[in-house]
Amino acid sequence: MMFFRHTYLMLSCCGLVGALMSSDRSSALAQSPSSIDSVDFQRDVRPILAENCFQCHGPDVASRRAGLRLDTQEGALRARLRGAAVVAADADASLLYQRVTHTDARRRMPPIGANKTLTDRQIEVLRQWIEAGASWDQHWSFASIEAPGAPRVASEGWIRQPLDRFVLSRLEAEGLSPAQEADRRTLARRVALDLTGLPPDPGTLATFLADDSDQAYETLVDRLLTSKHWGEHRARYWLDAARYGDTHGIHIDNYREMYAYRDWAIAAFNQNQPFDQFTVDQIAGDLLPQPTLDQLVATGFQRNNITTNEGGVVPEEYEAIYAKDRAETIGSVFLGLTIGCATCHDHKFDPIAQREFYAMTAFFRNTTQYVMDGNVSDPPPILVVPDATDRGIWQQVRHRAAEVDALLAARAAAVEPAFDEWLTRGEHRDLATPLEPASEVLVMELDDAQDPAVWFQGERRSITVRPGARIEAGPNGHPALIFDEASWAELPALSLDSDTPFSMAMWIYQPEDEGDFVVAGQYDQADGARGWAVTIGSRQLTFRMTGDHAAAVGGATSVRIGPINTKRMPTGEWTHIVETHDGTGERGGLHIYRNGALVEEQGSEFFAKAEGTILTEQPFYLGRGDALARDGAAEVRHFGGGGIADLRVFNRVLTVKEARVISEWYVLQGARAQSPEALSVEERNTLRVRYLSVVDDEYRGLVARRQAIEREWREVRRRGSITHVMHESPDTVPEAQVLSRGMYDQPLERVLAGTPAALPPMA
Repeated sequence: MMFFRHTYLMLSCCGLVGALMSSDRSSALAQSPSSIDSVDFQRDVRPILAENCFQCHGPDVASRRAGLRLDTQEGALRARLRGAAVVAADADASLLYQRVTHTDARRRMPPIGANKTLTDRQIEVLRQWIEAGASWDQHWSFASIEAPGAPRVASEGWIRQPLDRFVLSRLEAEGLSPAQEADRRTLARRVALDLTGLPPDPGTLATFLADDSDQAYETLVDRLLTSKHWGEHRARYWLDAARYGDTHGIHIDNYREMYAYRDWAIAAFNQNQPFDQFTVDQIAGDLLPQPTLDQLVATGFQRNNITTNEGGVVPEEYEAIYAKDRAETIGSVFLGLTIGCATCHDHKFDPIAQREFYAMTAFFRNTTQYVMDGNVSDPPPILVVPDATDRGIWQQVRHRAAEVDALLAARAAAVEPAFDEWLTRGEHRDLATPLEPASEVLVMELDDAQDPAVWFQGERRSITVRPGARIEAGPNGHPALIFDEASWAELPALSLDSDTPFSMAMWIYQPEDEGDFVVAGQYDQADGARGWAVTIGSRQLTFRMTGDHAAAVGGATSVRIGPINTKRMPTGEWTHIVETHDGTGERGGLHIYRNGALVEEQGSEFFAKAEGTILTEQPFYLGRGDALARDGAAEVRHFGGGGIADLRVFNRVLTVKEARVISEWYVLQGARAQSPEALSVEERNTLRVRYLSVVDDEYRGLVARRQAIEREWREVRRRGSITHVMHESPDTVPEAQVLSRGMYDQPLERVLAGTPAALPPMA
């Protein structure tokens, strides 16, 4: 506790000394010019130059006059045609002094148009500074800290600790005496409020009042420092600086689950964590070798920034906003600098160039965080924070997950000989389905436009297509079903339920109209929409499951998922979509893939659940669904102008690699006619992914193990919580671009991550 205790006492005394110094500075301004004792460049001279000269002779190239800089030592002392602005030790030879004292108002500086005038005292400060050698001392915040010598005082008996000498010395210099010592009850109340934010409890107060030893006060302080309230009180101030909040801050301002970071900050104070560790853990905890749970939680410091999910925002703009916020926070919290002034131009007062500011933002752009928060409490990257009883399990699960991931990568790298043998046997020529046939529940077949059908449970069944719908060429050679404003198709009812794993894949054509559409679904609107549906509203695709309201316990029973609103369906294009459900009925058991790849998701909260069954006797429709209008009236929605191709329903959860295989089925179809030697790179790569996903038993076994670990991980999360963390993007270099006037859409030069040159170099 001594570290924080000494720090706290020193800061308190420094505040008192600072207040006295401020009082002294005010009185000094009233002194006559000749009474100035000493001149300090940073304290006395630089403020005069900044206020009166930098506008025309500062860091801003656009506004600089006569090519003269007075914000740098080099610029002020540089030899010029008519002499240097500042000649050390010779005020009369210095053009700066000549111009500020010129008798001709038209030649005097600052110019009349600037509406600024130097006082006699300010001119005398400049003169004395130049005559003393025109030192250009670095600001104290950039200089190494040196311990000052303890001042002498007259009343030695008042001194109880070294800091008292500084306070008393200043009081004596002002002709003041210390106030009378407070009574013990008042002292206890003051120190308790200072250290814990709370008055002392009766027991603590009684113990202190009864303690007549010389260490009574120290004992009280130690007791308060061991209280949990010490950390809570100190963390209040820290969390304000770290801009902690339990909501996202913009747009709907939804709940944000990261109280684990708040608890970590409290614990750090209560455990007396050294400040250097406290700093490193928050700025770069995830980059440490084998970081602990606490070090990962600490990186939430840079996830406290406000975020949004508003549909009209420009992602690139908010990427710049987030990076700017994080760099500014580092500057204000850890450096005590307003580095954000360099967003649009070189800093006018501190030694920070604009390119150095953006070099700092580069540290915080190289993250896997989504720009949009999805209006949910857990936008990634997140960390599962286990309950205290699950810490051991948490470590085991992380270790096993990393182990299986390594085995998956190793098997994928080592499969080439077996894959080549499979190709040599010509087994790729016999592919009839993208994945194993046994996993397919339903496949739409549109090759015969006169008799559209589906293969359902191994049988071919004709389907009903309403007039107005037509079959024409779709994506990548697939025939497609295209709808008009009132047409639809009816397929055999599926037995998909909330407790059965399934996946659904299809190509979807987004019409130019950005209305509300039902793409596919099997649900009963009269029964609270129980069932499932794929819908599009304003080009945002959503997969929804709705359970039995009679089975719900206190709340809705729907869960939904879809790409985030910056990943809307592109109009006039075909997009391949795969939705998966793991049989839990929970939002955490749903995933969506787009064009065979992961896509940022949004939807219900993670543990939201479709309670009860979603089974219904309603038909399975494509391009049709019952709905409620904004006024509550019943209406039927269609998919006018939209289309569906290569619809497939599976009886298991598909991986993202399998989603890729299905989206590239046309590639596999073309590869069937090729010899192994004639395969294109694309055909060979797609066949290889299909081989791993469907044929290679070792790889499939590892995938099953990884899925089991994910289920176990979900249960650890259910018993604990999550928190937002930073996660470095592993495959990119931290970089940024200087933005002209801070405008996100006006990028200039590229810069790599780095710190301002005025600071000590990074280790």
